[in-house]
Amino acid sequence: MGAIRTFVVICFSLVFLMAGSVKLYPFDDTVHGMMENNFKRFHNLWSGDQFGVTDIDFRLAVGGIEVICALLLWVFPKFASLVLMCVMIGAVYTHILGDDTPGEIAVPAVLGLIAFLLLIVPSANNKGKSGKNKKDD
Repeated sequence: MGAIRTFVVICFSLVFLMAGSVKLYPFDDTVHGMMENNFKRFHNLWSGDQFGVTDIDFRLAVGGIEVICALLLWVFPKFASLVLMCVMIGAVYTHILGDDTPGEIAVPAVLGLIAFLLLIVPSANNKGKSGKNKKDD
């Protein structure tokens, strides 16, 4: 279980490092432009002006949270998984409000499910006082 979990965390971290980085910096102008356009559209859905938040602020905040949590998965995995799960729930809801395609809704839904599984599945270093895994006690 430890090797599988480690592999999933590596992949999950890389996905969120990439997704967050694209929101923060225009590595690829096409993808970054798509992100900018989506966040402008989402900003209008959420009436961000009422809260004094621009679409740029919103995009940078989400991207920053994704990058930070991708790194925190290695230090505080439960906390990072919980935050990423909440971000993905918000993303799914936002894509539904935006009448996006099922494919655009499925990506954050699957990532949210993976974050949930990382949150609830015990890690390999979760051992009881006897040195055995908790499920063996």
